[in-house]
Amino acid sequence: AIHAGSGSRGWVACGAMAARGPDLDRRPSVWPRALVLGAVGLVGIVGIICVIGQFADGSLYEYLVIKRQEPSLGTTRQGAHLLGQLPLYLGVKAGITSMPVLDLLLGLGLVGLGAACWFVALWLHRGTPWFWVLTAGWSLSTLSSFVACSEGTLAYGLCALAVALLLLPRSLRVAEVVVLELCGLALLASYPTLSFLGLVLAGGALARWRPRGSASLDEPWVAPWLLCASALFVLASICSVVQVLSVTNGDPVSSYLDARVTFGSTAHLQLVLTFGLLVLLGAAWWLPRAARWLEILGAAVGLALLVPAWWASPSTEFFSRVMVGGCLALLFGAALLVAFARVERSTRSPRLSGVLLGLVVVVSLVHLISLDLGFRTWRGHLAQSVQTHHGLVAFSHSGLSRAEFDRYGWSWTNPVQSTLLMNAAGQGIILNPEPDWSPFGPKMRNLELPRRYLNP
Repeated sequence: AIHAGSGSRGWVACGAMAARGPDLDRRPSVWPRALVLGAVGLVGIVGIICVIGQFADGSLYEYLVIKRQEPSLGTTRQGAHLLGQLPLYLGVKAGITSMPVLDLLLGLGLVGLGAACWFVALWLHRGTPWFWVLTAGWSLSTLSSFVACSEGTLAYGLCALAVALLLLPRSLRVAEVVVLELCGLALLASYPTLSFLGLVLAGGALARWRPRGSASLDEPWVAPWLLCASALFVLASICSVVQVLSVTNGDPVSSYLDARVTFGSTAHLQLVLTFGLLVLLGAAWWLPRAARWLEILGAAVGLALLVPAWWASPSTEFFSRVMVGGCLALLFGAALLVAFARVERSTRSPRLSGVLLGLVVVVSLVHLISLDLGFRTWRGHLAQSVQTHHGLVAFSHSGLSRAEFDRYGWSWTNPVQSTLLMNAAGQGIILNPEPDWSPFGPKMRNLELPRRYLNP
């Protein structure tokens, strides 16, 4: 089911299928598609419940919103910061003082919004072959989405939603045009990878505005809005380039192109294997004569993906965010090119491709949920240590596992996360294992929340 027909005939067929509406009860692929949608929803729900929003910088965001009673927007990426922190901010302004509830609101913004974007993107194409391309994109996104505090998590979800709208094989409706414009606005100050993802989206909007070799799918009133969306995406790209080159944002080019996110690093083997397998699946569909051998090679890569020792750790996902964005740009760009360039392509679906794509989805699901549950366990251990100690506590005296910290902790966030886990005044602030950069002074005199947030 990973094809869209041959030439413009396939596009017309997709349009006819969408026009008569999805018929999931009669389609043979209803269950695979339903399972993928369920996996996307499950990942979002589990991430919120496990409070993975507190991983790395996320704990500082929650602390600052509660402490200052306003969003912490920083100097760049304000759009993504505002959207991600909005549920928590609204909860704080509504007078909610229950920390468990505020933790869930943090997750709703940092985890739930991005997951919702992917879910809606897939739902829009539940009756078209593009569903499987978006499924491949979601699987790639999970290789950095554990780092929910990253602006890239939400940005990639917004990009997927925009691509899904551009790929719809019928005229866009009013609500869909509004969502496309909102995506463009939200991406204006979101994440550095929009420097190239923005150009992909802009090209897709222009291609839909004036497709090659056929009349536009959209009604005439949609055309100026597609041009507006394209302009917003170009502007998002320019803003991202300015962010990267700015010397005041603390994110220099050398960090942006950090060697730890290259394909040559074995620490990112899961990303290499996942993207490599998806490339083989695309090649098998495009080159039917070589499909058999490409699928055999893909099966070997799929077996390698089943080795948990090669799955990414939380810190690996943190340093994979830019490369994941690059992979998504290639995938989205290829999909938009195939859709609007009307290139001739095979109508044959390789037999094993669906099985191998299903394998990618299952591995992505199991991997991400295992990280979520592991972080929940670590957070529980940290809470127990905080609530059974008093004052500043050296990590070596906290009773916490260094191995568990190395996997699920962060180099400087123990003190602020400790503050969020207190349920009474004067409880322990667990220090970081080693001296490192920290936004707090050496004695952390001001690292505390108002007493009304200390829930016994």
